[in-house]
Amino acid sequence: MDAAGNVVQTYSPSGGAGELFSLNLDPDGTSFWTGNDSTGVLYKINIASGAIEQTINTCGADCLFGVSVYGEITEAQTPEPGQLGTSLALIGLLAFLGYRRSKLNTKAVEKV
Repeated sequence: MDAAGNVVQTYSPSGGAGELFSLNLDPDGTSFWTGNDSTGVLYKINIASGAIEQTINTCGADCLFGVSVYGEITEAQTPEPGQLGTSLALIGLLAFLGYRRSKLNTKAVEKV
C-alpha cells in the first residue's frame, strides 16, 4: 500500500486452497518468504514485481506452521534514501495481510 492507503502490489501465488501466512524478509532485501498452510509450499517472492523466485515443497498438506529465514532482518533499521520505497511497501503489505486475516477470522466466527 502507498502512503494514501492504495494497494500498489498484491501477492497471490497459485497452487491450492489455504492462505499465505508469515512474511519473512530475505537478507537480499528485494524478496520475502511466505508459506501456504494448506499445501505446505514455501514461496520466495520478489517484492517489487510479485514474481515467484523460488518454491519449496516442504512437508505436504497441512503441516507447514512457521517460516524462519537465516539472516532475515529482525529489527527496525533506518532506511537509506533508496530503500524507503521498499520499506513503505513492506509495511503496507504487512498491514494488508493483518487486515485480510482479521476479515477471514470474522467470517469463520460468523459461520459458527
